Amino acid sequence: MQEFTFEDMKQIKREQLGDQVPLELFQLFRDLRIGLPEIVHQEERLLRVAIEDCFCKGLPVMEEKLVCDLEGAIMEGALSRILERKVSVKEIRCNVNGDERCEYEIRLL
Repeated sequence: MQEFTFEDMKQIKREQLGDQVPLELFQLFRDLRIGLPEIVHQEERLLRVAIEDCFCKGLPVMEEKLVCDLEGAIMEGALSRILERKVSVKEIRCNVNGDERCEYEIRLL
């Protein structure tokens, strides 16, 4: 994963990051070395966020296993604080399950 500063992230074109992804979330994930979040689907109260280069990438495949609950909890807490509203985060895809990347469903409550 490339090393970016928070100031670097501010300079990236918004279409690459997605219009609704808070830069603070990118900084948090970078600092914690979790991966790079990207919005892959968006509705009024629902987002799907994929994590590129998730820390679990490269672990042995174990079908029907979603192992990134901690990252989902971090994302839920961070987004709740950043957006100043409750959110619910659920992992729906995982590298360990054999999926191409980890993905989370985020519901704005």
